[in-house]
Amino acid sequence: MTRSPEMDAWLDHWSEQITSWEQKNNKNFLGGNSRRGRLEKWLDRHNHKMELMRTLTSLMAAVFSALALGKLLGVF
Repeated sequence: MTRSPEMDAWLDHWSEQITSWEQKNNKNFLGGNSRRGRLEKWLDRHNHKMELMRTLTSLMAAVFSALALGKLLGVF
């Protein structure tokens, strides 16, 4: 789904306003004077990959647990 040109223009306008406010006040718009570190930026970029890995490893743990339980009970 794509955004409309009007929405893009509106977002660009507010992004410029926020950037100029941050530069003028030497503050981060979302609070504090600290900027995000390299690790936090890296984690943000790879968030969806980490969610997929977490889901897959949880699924694998559930499958292996079911197999172990089945073998313990003599089903397999």
